[in-house]
Amino acid sequence: MFNSKKIQGKIIDWYSQTLASSSPFSPYPALSSEELNGLMSYMGLLQRWGAKIDLVSDLSDDSIIGKHLIDSIILSRFVNFTLKVSPEVALIDVGSGAGLPGLVSAILDQSRKHYLVEPRKKRWVFLSEVVRQLKLANVELHCSDLAVFCKSLKINGSIVTHRALDLVDDLLICVKNLISKDSYLVDMVVDKHSKNEAYFNLKETIVYSLPPDNAKRTIVAWGYKA
Repeated sequence: MFNSKKIQGKIIDWYSQTLASSSPFSPYPALSSEELNGLMSYMGLLQRWGAKIDLVSDLSDDSIIGKHLIDSIILSRFVNFTLKVSPEVALIDVGSGAGLPGLVSAILDQSRKHYLVEPRKKRWVFLSEVVRQLKLANVELHCSDLAVFCKSLKINGSIVTHRALDLVDDLLICVKNLISKDSYLVDMVVDKHSKNEAYFNLKETIVYSLPPDNAKRTIVAWGYKA
């Protein structure tokens, strides 16, 4: 049974523990009731749809909160309160999958335009349903891969995020064309960074721990290289 009060309490508690694990997080705000309600609605849809199609490997409350939600919340706060990127700058989530981090960011940062790029049709349908039910007017979905997206929609000066995508050289060039001196590639895949240095300048790195097992995570912001 979906115990909303218990789950909300766990999200708040684990988010607070994560903030306490790293001093750069000190200005990050607490989650508002509106943000929590949006996250809870998203989580419920993720669990219902995930029982039928492949979205995340473990649909338990603890796994979704500890391995996915908190990470995505931190990324959204990182963009807004560490990088201080203007809300006029769009965010493009590449290989959005189950909407992590893109949908979570859209729930928390509703003044910013979000483009979610996902080539797999079933996952795109799931994303569409979340956007519809949560009435996320700040989200535009694209059922395509990154190379097709870059050719079909000319957007310059955006934040680009990805969580589990190996960006080969051609795709890194594509990403470089999406950002500007005032925006970033925000990378959550820390073991595949070396190729990025040829195309971007390293701007900011944060390291933190996720409850309940204090698993280490790193987020890296890469800036435009002329």
